[in-house]
Amino acid sequence: VIEAADWGTLGDIHAYHEGIVPGSAYDIQIVDCTDPICLADEANYSTALPLDTSAFGDTVRNCALSPCPPPEGPPINVNDALAVLAAFSSAPGAPRKARADIEPPDLDRIINVTDALRVIEGFSGLPYPATPSAASPCP
Repeated sequence: VIEAADWGTLGDIHAYHEGIVPGSAYDIQIVDCTDPICLADEANYSTALPLDTSAFGDTVRNCALSPCPPPEGPPINVNDALAVLAAFSSAPGAPRKARADIEPPDLDRIINVTDALRVIEGFSGLPYPATPSAASPCP
């Protein structure tokens, strides 16, 4: 069983799903089995790691490093929109598509101007506009 202190040994973990929404809190656990009986036993799961998602529109910390590092929290600013535009133009060092693909809520891995517009909506203080069709990203 992996303990919360051991998560760093796994390297970067990228999770995305339309049910994972901005400005939310989640408890993440690892289970190393696929058997339904195994999955039903909480003893097979790691200690929960609490994680918060970034605010709506907050896509990067800045782009001083390459690739642009993930956000550390508000304020949302012009760097967030510029990072999405960098991803749109496939600029070197641009953030990953999963970070820059803001719309539709179920990622299509296509970066376009509407993704940048969603960041500007977040910058403007507008609420996250999408309602996930799934209640939870996990079964």
